[in-house]
Formats: sequence, structure tokens, C-alpha cells
Amino acid sequence: MRHLTRPTRWPMLLAVMTIAIIAVPAAAFANACTKLDKAACDRQATCTWVAAYKRMDGVKVSGFCHPRDRRDKPQQ
Repeated sequence: MRHLTRPTRWPMLLAVMTIAIIAVPAAAFANACTKLDKAACDRQATCTWVAAYKRMDGVKVSGFCHPRDRRDKPQQ
């Protein structure tokens, strides 16, 4: 494997840092709704509540708060 020369390292570092800065807010958006109860979830414009349901295999799934799709407009 070839070692990166000094002039090549800085653009690579800059590219990695740019990707990291862009990716962190996306991850924060996905985690903002986890572990919220229904009332708290309803107050968040970026979250939506998924009601409890029963899967086809008979397993009961409790209601949970989920990040709203960014393409959806928040309910007023």
C-alpha cells in the first residue's frame, strides 16, 4: 500500500471531515424520537406516533414514536 504524501493528506482529511459534518445531523434526526411517550411524540414536529398493532405472526407490537419522513409535512 502506498503512503499518502503530505499534499495528498489534507484534501483527504477535508473530504472525510465534510462527510462527517453532513452525516451527524442526519443521525441526530433519526434518534430524536426514540423513547418518547405518545404525548411527547405528538408535540414534536419531526416525529410521528405509530399505534400498537399485531403482526401477522401474532406478535403484539407496542406503540412507538418514529421520525417523520422528511418529505412529509408536519400535521398542524
